[in-house]
Amino acid sequence: MTYDAVSVDLPWSRTTKSRTVIAASSQQETVLVSKGLDGEGLQSWIREHASHAGLVLLDVPIDGCDGLCRGVPRRAVDDRLARIGIPILPSYKSGDLGPNLRDALRDARPDLSVLEGYPYAVLRALWGISQEVGPPVLTASNYSVNVSPWRTWWHWPPRYKRARTVAQRRHALAQVADLLRSCGEGYARLVRAPALGTSRELAQLSDEYDAVLGLIAADSALQKNPWSWQAQAPGARGSILTIGPPWLRDAFAALTDSGGHGG
Repeated sequence: MTYDAVSVDLPWSRTTKSRTVIAASSQQETVLVSKGLDGEGLQSWIREHASHAGLVLLDVPIDGCDGLCRGVPRRAVDDRLARIGIPILPSYKSGDLGPNLRDALRDARPDLSVLEGYPYAVLRALWGISQEVGPPVLTASNYSVNVSPWRTWWHWPPRYKRARTVAQRRHALAQVADLLRSCGEGYARLVRAPALGTSRELAQLSDEYDAVLGLIAADSALQKNPWSWQAQAPGARGSILTIGPPWLRDAFAALTDSGGHGG
C-alpha cells in the first residue's frame, strides 16, 4: 500500500529520539506507524510507502534557518504566526535536522513534495472552529463565512503537552482526541484514548496526535481544500503548511516584519 499524504512527527532532541510517528492516508485507508522509524528506518518507510508525487509533511523547520541562533531564534514566518496567536518554538533548536532529512528524501525520491508542517497551528484552527460553530468540518461554505475574527480565538486549546499534572494532561489529551475524532472517520481510527497512561505513555500519545494533526493539513492541501494555507512571509525563506480561516490569513498578511532573520 502506498499513501498520498505522509505526516511525520519528529523528535528534535536525543531525549525524544525514539518517538517518531507517521500518520499517512490514501483513498483506501489511513495508518499510524510508531515503531522502527529512527534514522534510516524513517527514510526507508517513506521511500517505500509514499505514492508517486506524494506529499510528505515534516514537523520540523526546513527552510530559512541559516544564521538563526539564541540571539535571533525565529524566522519571519515564525514571528508572524506568534503575533497572530500561534506560538512556536525557536526554530534554531532543531539544528539541521529538517534540511538534512528533506534533502535525503529528495535525493531518493525526487518526485515527492517535502514541506514543513506545524501540528499546533492546525490544532489552534480546529479548536477555534469547534468553539465557534461546532464540529470542525472543513468545507468551502464554512470557510467563506469566517471573515470576521472569532470571539473565542484567545480561548486556548487544551494543554495536552504542558499541563502541570499527569491527570490534567490526560484530561487535555482526551479533549484533543474528541476533537480529532470529530474531523472524520479516517482520523478517528488513528486516535487512541489516553486512558490511565503514565507520563511517558501520554507523551507518546501526544506525538501520535501531532502526526494526525499534520495529516489533516496534508490531506487538505492535496484535496485543494480552501482551508489549506501555506503560511509564508513575503520575501523571506521558510513556510509552514497548515489550515486557517480567511480572517486569520488576512491578519498574518497585514503584519510587517522586524527584520534580522536568517535567510
